[in-house]
Amino acid sequence: MEKMPKEHLYLPELLTTNLNHFIESDEPLTSPVPFTPSDPRKQKRTISHGSPPLTKSLFETKKSHFLQEIEDK
Repeated sequence: MEKMPKEHLYLPELLTTNLNHFIESDEPLTSPVPFTPSDPRKQKRTISHGSPPLTKSLFETKKSHFLQEIEDK
């Protein structure tokens, strides 16, 4: 079976649509784009329901296995 080359028939229409949008727009190309309500960048970075503990508290509660072995001797 011979592999068929890709044709990308949608590209001319996509490029034309985008170009026309920017030509007709009153705002410059570098203007900020507002987020839509469904934009994933607006969601939390973690899936946890609570906030992560502070790094300072993690260091305070950390117990070293290495130091424990030295103290046991």
